[in-house]
Amino acid sequence: MIAANYQSVKKDFADFYEKVADKNETVIVSKDGGNDIVILRLDRYNELTKEARNKAYLEKIDRGIRQLEAGFGKIHDIIEVEGD
Repeated sequence: MIAANYQSVKKDFADFYEKVADKNETVIVSKDGGNDIVILRLDRYNELTKEARNKAYLEKIDRGIRQLEAGFGKIHDIIEVEGD
């Protein structure tokens, strides 16, 4: 992981791009008075967002299981619908 200020990244963007794209580095960019940002490869971003979605989905399943175990489940008959 590389930390750099905004001016350095702006001045040497091609170098930072190469580090991120080719060497899979992550760059934290800071600017006085501003919010820090992170630059990372798209495939890594996609992995992180997928992990977050999966975690949220598994938490919903766990919550449902706890509700069933606490007696909050209901039994329903399965209704089959004929074609379109």
